[in-house]
Amino acid sequence: MDNKTKELIAIGSSMATNCMPCLEFHIGKAKSHGASMKELIIASKIGIHVKAGAAEKMESYASKIIQGFSEEEVEDICNCD
Repeated sequence: MDNKTKELIAIGSSMATNCMPCLEFHIGKAKSHGASMKELIIASKIGIHVKAGAAEKMESYASKIIQGFSEEEVEDICNCD
């Protein structure tokens, strides 16, 4: 696997794990290995989709194991938005 591909994978992983320093580092490395802006965006979007899918699965899992779990109840308690 070439270095550009490795760095693009690392960009997606950085997005999925919310690691800002990692994202900056790997974007710089990917650019130095010839990654285009389009490739950087695609890698970032893939990481966002992976993170969203995992969050959706976790919400579904929580609703199965926590009786009475609902998004409305959580919003009323934590006011995170």
